[in-house]
Amino acid sequence: MIFTVPAAIAGYAVVHGIMAEAVPSSIWLEIFALIGGGVTGVSALMRLAAPPMANE
Repeated sequence: MIFTVPAAIAGYAVVHGIMAEAVPSSIWLEIFALIGGGVTGVSALMRLAAPPMANE
């Protein structure tokens, strides 16, 4: 969890920054940013929780 929270925050910030120019509604901007942060956090969690590869 120590690495997934910063990843989720960074994902939120990146999506919020990019979508701020494209989405005029602040509600939709927050929705997209929260989804982006959630996807980034879950992706980081899955990569950390995966068992190590045998050939690596």
